[in-house]
Amino acid sequence: MRPEVVELLGREREPRRQQKQRLAPVRLQGREIKFIDPDPWPESVDGQQLMERLTGVLQRFVVLPRGASVAVALWAVLTYLTAAVNVLPFLAIRSPVMRSGKTTLLRVLAALVRRPLFSSSISPAALFRVVEKYEPTLLVDEAEVVAKLSDEMKGLLNASHERSTAVVIRTVGDDHEPRMFSTWCPKAVALIGELSLALADRCQQILMQRQAPNERAESLRLDRLVDELAPLRRQIVRWAQDHMDALRASEPAVPHQLNDRGADNSRGLLAIADQVGGAWPERAREAAVLLSSNLEEADNSPAIGLLTDVHGIFEESKLDFVPSVDLLEALCSLEESPWQNWRRGRPLNARGLARLLRPFGIRPEVVRLEKSTLRCYWKRDFGSAWARYRPVAAPYPQHVQQPNTDAGFRAISDPQQTPHVTDPKSDESPRPERVVTHVTDTQPLERDFDGLVGQAQTIFNAEVVGVRETAGGGGDE
Repeated sequence: MRPEVVELLGREREPRRQQKQRLAPVRLQGREIKFIDPDPWPESVDGQQLMERLTGVLQRFVVLPRGASVAVALWAVLTYLTAAVNVLPFLAIRSPVMRSGKTTLLRVLAALVRRPLFSSSISPAALFRVVEKYEPTLLVDEAEVVAKLSDEMKGLLNASHERSTAVVIRTVGDDHEPRMFSTWCPKAVALIGELSLALADRCQQILMQRQAPNERAESLRLDRLVDELAPLRRQIVRWAQDHMDALRASEPAVPHQLNDRGADNSRGLLAIADQVGGAWPERAREAAVLLSSNLEEADNSPAIGLLTDVHGIFEESKLDFVPSVDLLEALCSLEESPWQNWRRGRPLNARGLARLLRPFGIRPEVVRLEKSTLRCYWKRDFGSAWARYRPVAAPYPQHVQQPNTDAGFRAISDPQQTPHVTDPKSDESPRPERVVTHVTDTQPLERDFDGLVGQAQTIFNAEVVGVRETAGGGGDE
C-alpha cells in the first residue's frame, strides 16, 4: 500500500478532537512584538544641530550630571549605527535610592533609540531569541536583579559587549540541530546600587541623584512624547544612513586618561562626535574622561583595595618587611575598611590574605630567627603590583549635579572635577579612604613594630628557609 494511503487511513482513524487541534492555527500566549521603523528625514541633516536638539530634550526632562547628556545623546545615535562598530557599551543608569530619574531617562530614550524594547526582566533564552529576530535596543528597568543573575545570563551579557563574541549556540528542533543566535544589540539598564564588576567594566555609567530644590525638569507626558519626538528620530535615521560608511572607516583618537576597556567603550561614541564636527569632538572627549571616573569603580575589587591599604601600611611603618600577623592587625585597624568583618563577621586571616595576594605573585617568606620563625611580607615583592594596580592618587572625582550645563563645559579644568588628588589627607579629597597613605589607628602597629625594629638587622641577615611559601589552600576565605 502506498505511503500516502496509509497516512490518509491513519488520519481517518484519528479522533475528531485531535484532528481539530492539529488543523487549528497555533494560538500563543502574550502579544506579538512589533516595531515600526521610522522613515528617514527627506533632507540631509546637520549633525551639530541634531546633537544640540538631542541634548536639549534630555536636559528638558531629566536632571543629569555633568557630561551625561553628551554621552547619552551619542549613545542614542549609536543604536542606529551598530553595523559600523565592533563594541557596544552598555548604558548603566544607576542611583543610590529611588526617585532619581532613572525610569524617566529610559522612557525618553525609548522615544529616540532604534527599535526600543522595554522590559523589567528577561530570561537568557528570551534575550538571544528576541535579539536574533528583531535586533532591538533593549531597555531594562528595575535591573537590581542584574547583580544577582544566573551564571548563564552573566556570561551572555558580558560576551555581548563585542561583536565577535556576541553569539550563543543552542540546539533546536527534534533533531537537536546546533544553531547560532546573536546577542548583539544596544542595551541600557536602570538600577539602584551597583553592577557586577565584569558588567560594570563594559558600561558607560550615568550616576543619577534626586533633584535638588533649585533643580527642575519638565514633567513627562508619555502620551505625547513619542509623537513629539518622532521628527527628531527620523533625523537620527537620516544622519546615520548618510554617515554609516564614514564611521566604519573612522579611527578616533582616544583620551589617554581612559584605560583599555574605557577606550573600547568610548570609541564608537567618539567616532560619531568626530563626524558631527564643530565643538562636539572636544565635548565628547571631555565627557568620556569625566564619566570614566564611574568606570574606575570596576577597579574597586577587594584585591585592589588590599594593595592600596598595604601600600599605606608600608609607607607609614618605614620598614621593608611586615610579619603577616602584624600586617593583618594593621589592616583590621583601618577605619571604613572591610577587613575587620571580611567573611561572615570574622576578620581577614592569614590564609585569606595570602589568597588575595597570590594572583599578583606575592607570597610570604618564612624567616627563621633564633627561637622562632616569622611569616613576613616584603615590600620589594609588592613593587610590580603597586605600579600596575594601585592608583597614584584618588581616581574618583566628586560627582557634581549641575543640570543643563553641558553646552560648552570644560570638565577637566573644573576644580571640582579634578581627576587626580595630590593630597589624600586633604579635606577636599573626594574619596580619601580609597588611597591610604596613613594608618588611622596606628597604636597596635607601632607597638609591635617597636619590638621588631631592633631585630631588623637580624632578620635581614637570617636564613630564608625554602622557596616562598604558599599560604595553603582550601577554606572559605
